[in-house]
Amino acid sequence: MGLVILSQVCLVLFIATSIHAHWFRTGTLFDPVVFSLVFGQTGAVLGTGLRLLVSSAGVVGVQMALASGWLAESASMSAWVLWESSWLSYWVLAIGSSQLSWVQRLVLCVFMIALLMKQHSYTAINNELRRAAIAAPAPAIDSKPSNPADPSPPVSFASSITLSSFTHFLISPNLVYAQSVPLIPHFRIKHFAYYAVWTLISAFGLYITLDHIAYPAVRDIKANGYYHTFGFLVPAMVLYVTLVFLTLFEYLCNALAEIARLDERDFYGDWWNAKGYEDFSRKYSTVVHKFLHRHVYKESVEHFKLSRPYAMIFTFVVSAFFQELVMLTVLGTFQTDLFRMQVMQVLYIWMDYKMPPSRDSYGVFGFFGGYFLGPPMIAIAYGRSYFE
Repeated sequence: MGLVILSQVCLVLFIATSIHAHWFRTGTLFDPVVFSLVFGQTGAVLGTGLRLLVSSAGVVGVQMALASGWLAESASMSAWVLWESSWLSYWVLAIGSSQLSWVQRLVLCVFMIALLMKQHSYTAINNELRRAAIAAPAPAIDSKPSNPADPSPPVSFASSITLSSFTHFLISPNLVYAQSVPLIPHFRIKHFAYYAVWTLISAFGLYITLDHIAYPAVRDIKANGYYHTFGFLVPAMVLYVTLVFLTLFEYLCNALAEIARLDERDFYGDWWNAKGYEDFSRKYSTVVHKFLHRHVYKESVEHFKLSRPYAMIFTFVVSAFFQELVMLTVLGTFQTDLFRMQVMQVLYIWMDYKMPPSRDSYGVFGFFGGYFLGPPMIAIAYGRSYFE
């Protein structure tokens, strides 16, 4: 708790001093270009986000059709692939061809991938439950309820697929669907207000970092040179990545969990104590890690019979592919820089396993080296093509 309070104090001081310094240098609080990139066409961004959210509910209709028997069980996989591929293709083209700024397209793309993951998990889990219900023997007609105090009959699987249950899943900050989750007794307004306010403050810190530090450095890369720009971006991007973590996983996820009244809160681990990339991938965002483990790693082992090392490689490649898809949609360029850097983590993890007894020190050195040097390299690689 002490570290959280310290980070909040440092964040507020950083915002205040950065705004003051920018006013002293330029006579303005914010760069009008960056302000337009972030806040211009706000109505269009909100409208697109709302359409994204509403369109994801189509997966409920597909599941209802399968549960009611309107679609045959043999067509479940075809319906699954057709829906997700067509939904993703439409929104990639819609967002990529829009007149929104690259910042706004980035936010919408991250939202799009999150909704895709939720739809995938909702379909996969319900497919498993439906097939289990079909395979289970039908109860006897004259059977009595197991609990005499509750004479109500068990709820059928078809009746459990509702728009309200899917809406609750959309609100919750989890990416792996479950029919039932532990809930707190009531909505806690004070807790929600705390997390909501700090979500806005932390997001504003992200904007200040982009406006006052990162954007000017990448924009002036030709004038300042690559080495100077890289050195300037190292602390800026470390701050940016840390603020992304605070905004999403410390504050926003908890705010959404308060709305959904979730009792279990497991959004991240102590990634700052990670002993390597493999450890970091588990702890930085347990929300994403649980999805990748459940729906990529586990599925590749059980259904495609991949060995565990190859399943891990496949999981990293899938994650890297979707991150590169985001960059392609946002910038309209296919560079694969981020993809290659992500895949290189697999090689580093393999080297980490092959270097005992100094495995821990080697992993820590490599992880923090990548944490400090990787984001500036990505910013320069994609920023150079954007400004050129």
